[in-house]
Formats: sequence, structure tokens, C-alpha cells
Amino acid sequence: MLGAGHGKGRYFGVGLYPAGRMWEQVVSADASKDPGASQPKDDDQIVVVLDSATGELRQCGNISGTCIAMNPWSKPLAASHQAPVLVRKHADQLDEAIAKPNTAAGAATITPHP
Repeated sequence: MLGAGHGKGRYFGVGLYPAGRMWEQVVSADASKDPGASQPKDDDQIVVVLDSATGELRQCGNISGTCIAMNPWSKPLAASHQAPVLVRKHADQLDEAIAKPNTAAGAATITPHP
């Protein structure tokens, strides 16, 4: 629930996140050619904003201004992505596999998600 004072604007701040190692790998076609201009590798935070009119989620670097976007609403979901979705294993099966690891040669190791 949004607290008092929340405006009725179009853009909603989702959050600030640390720039992960893949962020500096983002290639921008309109990047500045000026060697002094900041680049994605200079960003230490990613600002994430939701456009409430279109559903677009935009992620922008706090120093470079490089932005990427995704819009899960731009096309219908495939039937295979609609609930209920098929899963390889259920949560209880994963828990059981962690509790009783298979040590046979070539067996996959399951690590708990932090």
C-alpha cells in the first residue's frame, strides 16, 4: 500500500538497485563518443521506474543515464507462460533433494536458493 502523499503521476518509482556486473556490458548505440563521458561501467545504482500508462519498466544508470526497457504487456503471453505453469520439479521435491543429496557419479547438485 502506498503511503500518504503518493501523487497521481504517470511514473512510479520501483526502486534503486546496485549495478550488477552485467550492467557494464550493456551496449548503447547512442553512447557518447566523448572519452570523458560516463559509461554504464561508471554507474553504481540502477533507477527502476514503471510507466503506469503503458506498463513499460525502465532501468537507467544513475551516472551514465543509459536506459533499457522491457514491457511485458506489449504482446500476449504464450500459453506455456500462463498460470498454472509447468515446472521441472515442485518445491517439496527440491527440498527433499537438498535433504538427501544424490552422490552418484554425474548427479546434478541442488543448492538452496539464498
